[in-house]
Amino acid sequence: MDQVFISMGEIPDKEEDSDPNLLPDQRSKPGKLKTSRKAFQSYTAPDETLDLHGKNRQEALVLVENYVHYGALHGLNSLLIVTGKGNRS
Repeated sequence: MDQVFISMGEIPDKEEDSDPNLLPDQRSKPGKLKTSRKAFQSYTAPDETLDLHGKNRQEALVLVENYVHYGALHGLNSLLIVTGKGNRS
């Protein structure tokens, strides 16, 4: 595992780009996400998966930190972290 990117913080509001100063074509439009065929072809399953459903924020932070260290120690190429909506945090 050469690089580890971790981002924790506030999730941006879905309505953040509803600025009245933006022209209609500058606002993001809801709809289908377009994914290229190449992205699907290059997908590889993660080496390990961590499911955080039912965990509060403090429990999740400890688990994620240990999980990333485990992945780095064992030379894993990809780790998947499954999160919930945060209702219990």
